Amino acid sequence: MNTFLTAAYVADRVIHLPSQNNRIGQMDPKYDAQYGNVLSPCQAAKPIPVTASVLTDVFGDCAEQDGFTSPYPNFITDFGGSATVAQALGPYPQYTYIFNNFEGFGTTQYESAQIQVEKRFTNGLSFLAGYTLSRLWDNTSSGFSSFTSGGINKYNQKPEWAISNSDEPQTLKASGTYELPIGPGKKYVNNHLLGNLAGGWQLGWILDYEAGTVNGPQENGSPFPNGFERPDRNSSVGLSTASYSRVRDYFVGKTTVAQMFNPAAFTPTPSQYVIGSAQRNYSGMRNAPTYVENLNAKKNFYIGERWKAILSVDYFNAFNRTQFNGPDNNISDGTFGQVTSQGTPGNFPNNRQGQVTLRVEF
Repeated sequence: MNTFLTAAYVADRVIHLPSQNNRIGQMDPKYDAQYGNVLSPCQAAKPIPVTASVLTDVFGDCAEQDGFTSPYPNFITDFGGSATVAQALGPYPQYTYIFNNFEGFGTTQYESAQIQVEKRFTNGLSFLAGYTLSRLWDNTSSGFSSFTSGGINKYNQKPEWAISNSDEPQTLKASGTYELPIGPGKKYVNNHLLGNLAGGWQLGWILDYEAGTVNGPQENGSPFPNGFERPDRNSSVGLSTASYSRVRDYFVGKTTVAQMFNPAAFTPTPSQYVIGSAQRNYSGMRNAPTYVENLNAKKNFYIGERWKAILSVDYFNAFNRTQFNGPDNNISDGTFGQVTSQGTPGNFPNNRQGQVTLRVEF
């Protein structure tokens, strides 16, 4: 038996990963709702009026006039111009930021069906092909606490459990070689002179096809003190990613817009002090898939009994495919849901490259 088929179900669940979803010093979002849209009378009454939330009031300036009390005696001395109401309302106002490198509330779960077909070298042909159908969930997409962005609200972590940034629902990878049955010792043109000229060919390939990874919606604004915002999900509107052939048509001038998903699937929050209901990622918001074909052709020349020459031609990204950037995921932009730029030159995959080599063996 020269061909083997293997099928497997693979699942894995890992807990206690670093996530930064439980930031110790995060201000309770209830204060965003209570004070975020309350404008500061003190800042508005200044010689140069400022329209701003009372959360931005600074102690020693406007905070006391607007009715707030310093959390401890040396607060102004410790923070100076950063002694804001938002800082004072945190659970540990004496610290600007508390980083817990050993926080372990992250979880990831992986499930997949895997099929592999292998043909060992017979009749000039050998190949190995593998297909994976999978799904990867997590509430943090980094295994290092220093590099994970953390959640938007530690008091409600449900939106963080979502499709992982690394999820690729389908992948197909194949490699192989094929010797053409032409030349000395082969089925066709089996003579030394003509067979040496027409035969001795070997073809090879490495193919890689991967579905696009996911992303999630964003919105301008920063609820204290998270540093980023998400919009609200409009559940009455479906969410799915269109074919990236639409992006190709856009860049060759066949269409004026490369709209990849319906922007009405999300709505902006009333203000930056309202945390949106959207999840971290959505399976319906996919980046461009990856398609790469690397091809090889070899020609063997037999020169007498002792000498042999091998001419090899290799092409990497043989069809010169372009890796498009993903759609704009910021609802505050006028191009929300659209692809507006191609991939950065030099990023994977590179533009088509070829090489020719000649090797002489004796």
